[in-house]
Amino acid sequence: MKTRLLLTLTAAVLAAGCGTAATTSTAPGSSGNPSSAPSGGATAALPDPCTLLTNQEAATLLGATAPPTPFPGIPSKQAPEFNSCTWGNFGENEGVVGIMVSRPSGDAHIDYARLLASQVEAGTPVAVGTDGKQLNHGIIQGGGGVGKSIIFSQHGITVLLGAAVSADVSAADLLTIATAVAARVP
Repeated sequence: MKTRLLLTLTAAVLAAGCGTAATTSTAPGSSGNPSSAPSGGATAALPDPCTLLTNQEAATLLGATAPPTPFPGIPSKQAPEFNSCTWGNFGENEGVVGIMVSRPSGDAHIDYARLLASQVEAGTPVAVGTDGKQLNHGIIQGGGGVGKSIIFSQHGITVLLGAAVSADVSAADLLTIATAVAARVP
């Protein structure tokens, strides 16, 4: 039920954000910086989530190696500003590790990562960023499931690191990796 609500909410936000503002993105496997271009240039672009998590860290959580797949956010000044990157494949039952970066933005000033995380639980405080919380659900862009996530803020950016995998996700590994990710947020 919560997964269906999460998917419905994701679809609603995506549909609402179909506007005309420009977005820069890169192809999977490239080393560019996929990020939404803020209107007016007043706010710096979001960091590339594919560079915040290393392939080795993703493999530690996933239990296998997989290439990163970037998902640029919605190119609209009315929609929340976010970008995400995933490793793995739900369709092949291998699980998925994902990282999303966002900040309050859009006409409604919504922080998309916080909105997604708020749909499942309040979380348990952890020492990551300024307000880290561990969630007992793997929240990934476009879905989620059994697993764990950590959400935190660092330098005005919200980061949601999630692992939805068939095996148990190590809370210690997730915390260690989230701490390393926090150190990489510009």
